[in-house]
Order: sequence, then C-alpha cells, then structure tokens
Amino acid sequence: MWLATLGIFDITVRGGLWECYKHDYSNGVAMEDSRCAQRIYFGEIALSLPFNPPKEEVNPNDLSFLFLGNSLSGYNHLDEMVLALFREQGGKGLNGHANTYNPPGEDFISHLDIANGKIGNYVWNGFGPTLKNWLKPDDEKKEDKDKKYWKWFIWQNSSLQPSYWDSPKSEKQEEFIQSAMAANTLNQKMATNFPDSNTLLMLTWAPKGPTSEAPDYEGYLVTQERINEGYRVYRATTSTRERPTYIAPVGLVYQAIYEDDVQAGILDPTNPASGGLFSKLYEDNFGHTTLMGSYIQALTVYASISGSDVRTITYQPPTDILPQDLVSMARERVQRTIDETAADGSVQYVWQ
Repeated sequence: MWLATLGIFDITVRGGLWECYKHDYSNGVAMEDSRCAQRIYFGEIALSLPFNPPKEEVNPNDLSFLFLGNSLSGYNHLDEMVLALFREQGGKGLNGHANTYNPPGEDFISHLDIANGKIGNYVWNGFGPTLKNWLKPDDEKKEDKDKKYWKWFIWQNSSLQPSYWDSPKSEKQEEFIQSAMAANTLNQKMATNFPDSNTLLMLTWAPKGPTSEAPDYEGYLVTQERINEGYRVYRATTSTRERPTYIAPVGLVYQAIYEDDVQAGILDPTNPASGGLFSKLYEDNFGHTTLMGSYIQALTVYASISGSDVRTITYQPPTDILPQDLVSMARERVQRTIDETAADGSVQYVWQ
C-alpha cells in the first residue's frame, strides 16, 4: 500500500524489511570498506542513507541540549539528569546547558507548527523564549536570554503516532505521513540554523496497556515493534550524508526489559504486582514514566551520545526511591542494548 511521497522519497510500506549493503556511493560497486549505505526496503522502493558516517569525537565540555517532546519525556527533569551524567564525565566545569520544550500531547507536526509561529506565542512551563525563538539562528536573536547554541536536538514524538505507518485506518496513515514530513522540514531548519548540531531521535516507548487515547491498542510488544519501524522511517527521511540523524533506542531498552522479565518467568510484565523491572518503569498505562523509567531514558541518551559504558557511572537521581539492585539492573540492560544494537548495525551511533 502506497503511503505517500516524503520529500524526494517514494515509500511503500509492506512489512518493513530492513537490509544493509556496502557500496561505493559513486557507482554502486560492492566494496569491503566503511562506505556503507543502509537501504531500507518498503516493498519495491529503497532509500539510501549513510550507514557508517565518520566518527565524531564528543567533547563533554562543549555540550548543549534542546529536548523537544511532550509529557512522556517531560517527567522527572530528564534534561537535568542527562546534563548531570555528562557533568560526571566532564567535571563541574562542563560548558553546557539544557532546555526542554514538552507540552502535553505535542508531536512532530505541532513542533513544526510552533517553530513556525503558527500557534501564536505559545510558552510552556514559564520559559521566556518560545520554541520559535530557541530555533532562531544567533544573528536573529535580539535578547541575551535567547542567545543559545544547540549542539544536540533530542527529539521525541508522541507515543502512538510513530506506529501509524501500518494502521488499517487511512486517516492514521496520513497522520504518520504528515509527521514524517514535519520531521524532515523541522530538521532542515535545525541543520540550517545550527550547522554544527546533531539530531538524536529518542525512540518512544509503547503504552503499557490500553487507554482512552488508544482504543485500538493491540498489546505492548505489537505496538512497540510498530513504533520501532516508524522511527526508522523518521531517521531515513531526516538523514543526509552530511548530517545523519541518530537514534537513542529508549523503546528498545524498555522492550528488552519486558523480554527479560518474560524469560525470568513473569507471565505479565505489565502487571504492577509482577515484581519485574518493567512494571516499575510506568506511572500509568499511557506511558508516563516513573523516576526509574526516566533514569533509563537519561542513561540511554547519555550512552548514545558519549559511547561511555553506563555501568561505570555513579550518578543517580538524589532520592532513596530507587533501590540499588534495580539501578544496577537498569544500567546493565541499557549497556547491553547499546552494545547489541551497535554490533548488529540496527542502530548507528555518533561514536562508531
């Protein structure tokens, strides 16, 4: 079934088959070297994008983050946790800052609208600058408080929109198409205004259970797999050879924790009484997370950017809510997911 034309790409989604070939960009001749393009197949149509771009050294003393998301990624001061992890690596003198724009219910489509000023002067959580001002290039910013340079855009879509690429409802497919087009347009704006920046898509975690917002919910694993595929489309439509988009595989970490619980004999990891780690990640069925869930998000973002082993860090949120055995388990699972996805090429990281 034809979905749409996204920018210059014609995409047909038919099962989501993903393959990678190594080839010379100039003539397509197969080569055993690092010039590798990921060809993403949806039916007959293939997209090519960089698979193994040049390694970029991350300087912990030159980091600034703009988190774009919604209430799912807005819990528990995620931006501050990520910055704290990098401060542990780079020291208190780290030259960095983090800001968050995460109104409830926002998605890629509304992020673009707000960045273009289509929803007025909408300000969230009392921040002075709007998202539109934050994304202006420095020479257009008039007030000192607005003068920020972003090294990393950490970007998260709503919980279910990425899964709609495979929806039987045409209006849901159209919503997904519009979200991919919005991601491409806004990412171009980021790249133009902040040419040395990177975009990191924070792969969303599926709802834990049915909600009023998801009347057609088919279960956690089915929904998560569809979200995973949707984010691969987002990466494809936003990446260029000069500026590839990266993914922080938070949803994959959550999925791995779910599967670990099943392997441990837990029949329903979503049950709060199950005793497993997965059940401790969510505040509610829709996907708002506990402190543990947010801590795992922060660890995954940190590892995706830095390449550092999260099992060696000491930082955790200053609270006695997180038992040390669960903290250690969470760090181990995050690192295993990062290592596995880096090894099999299913996720490409800036430090590879």
